[in-house]
Amino acid sequence: MSYSNLEAEQLVPLRDALEELMLFVKKWMDHRVPHFYRYLDFMKNNIETCIYIREDWGDGLIYLRKLLQRDWNKANNEYVGIPSCTLFKESQGELFLQYLGLLDAVRSYFVLDTDLK
Repeated sequence: MSYSNLEAEQLVPLRDALEELMLFVKKWMDHRVPHFYRYLDFMKNNIETCIYIREDWGDGLIYLRKLLQRDWNKANNEYVGIPSCTLFKESQGELFLQYLGLLDAVRSYFVLDTDLK
């Protein structure tokens, strides 16, 4: 699996997309956030750390990419991740579509190089 398309200038928009998704999930959960939420939080915190330090985008960005990909993969675990989470009932179609849109905004940063060919 190859993952090298995330560039330094995309870190702020990705962080913002993660934050928007996290706020939406937290707002619509009854009492606790789903298991995958923690991985979104890890991703956001790692991005913020990298943005504030940003002395060496080279090796630091390569390592950050690996961390983000790892956490995104964990957030998408089929048993306890995003695919297994049913936040909304069918009667709440508008909320569900909004949720899918927020997920897609984050997912778009994790397009594999092989997906582009």
